[in-house]
Amino acid sequence: MKTKILLALVLLALALTLAGCITQQTPVEKTPTATATPTPTLAPSALPSPTIRVSPTPTPTPSPEANPECTITVNPNDAQGPFKAGVSARFFNIDPANATIKCTQTDSGVNGEKKEGAQFFRTCDYASVQTRKIETASASAEGVSCETLVVVETNTDFTKSWSFSPGDESFTMNKSVSNSTTRNYTIQNAGTLELNTFTCTADKNFATLLCPPKIAPGSSAPFNATFSVSGQPDGVQNVVLTVMEKDLQKTVTVTVSIIS
Repeated sequence: MKTKILLALVLLALALTLAGCITQQTPVEKTPTATATPTPTLAPSALPSPTIRVSPTPTPTPSPEANPECTITVNPNDAQGPFKAGVSARFFNIDPANATIKCTQTDSGVNGEKKEGAQFFRTCDYASVQTRKIETASASAEGVSCETLVVVETNTDFTKSWSFSPGDESFTMNKSVSNSTTRNYTIQNAGTLELNTFTCTADKNFATLLCPPKIAPGSSAPFNATFSVSGQPDGVQNVVLTVMEKDLQKTVTVTVSIIS
């Protein structure tokens, strides 16, 4: 009985062995799992402190202030007198409401006519001259000024000349007869322009002069000198009479013999 049971167990084991050989299972390939590299953890004290860079604040460069300027032109600036000239002044970097324009250095100046922008205009009159003359035209406003030269040339059509008669002379004054006398001289206008704005002086206080108001070209006028010698001692006195016009000057020497 035991023998049969043992045989049966052997047969069963053999059968199971044969079945395992016949039936094979296909192995399942496993994809290897990537192993993550661990990130090292640093202790807080080991972490580097970030460097903060502060860009310097740029210092603003002030814009340069434009300096106010002035230019002046005269048209024409070189001509035979008399002539008219246009004076134009322009200001830059300022816009003044008024600008003073002078035709010459002795001119008191007037406000120029304002044109487009900061430009001002004036018409100047330059008279005839007996010798070449250089004038200075100028403009000014708000402390800014500019100037330029103007040349006035002589013009043969506009001349001034004169003659005196008599010229130098001598006479005697007798105080027992008269202490005062008036001498008459004649001024002849020998030029092409009117003579005016006369000034007459004497270098002795006992002589007084009377000038003519004006003399037209080709005309003549008296020039009087009065001598009062009541307070003068006897003797000879030389008196210099000076006659000046705007562009001319003449001296006459009078010799007075004073007797009692």
